[in-house]
Amino acid sequence: SRSGTTTAVLLFRGFTPQKAFKISFLMSIPAVLLAEVGYGLIKGFIFNEFAIVALIVAFIIGLISMDLLIKLAKKINFAYFCFLLALIYFIGFVILF
Repeated sequence: SRSGTTTAVLLFRGFTPQKAFKISFLMSIPAVLLAEVGYGLIKGFIFNEFAIVALIVAFIIGLISMDLLIKLAKKINFAYFCFLLALIYFIGFVILF
């Protein structure tokens, strides 16, 4: 994933796990924004009050989620954190398919 790749590169560059995790999440903001703009250029932009409210709510929830995950990563070993997320993903995949 983009997040995993940027976090790994930052760790190899000597950043602390917490700092690498935070920078990786912050780097996702322009990446997601550009992806949405590109999608809008291809499929057409929809501007109405519901789309604007959804954009604002998604941005706020995203920032809160990033903050909570960064705080969690500070409290537990980063490797265990990654392993736990991978395990949850794998179990969900097995259950759904």
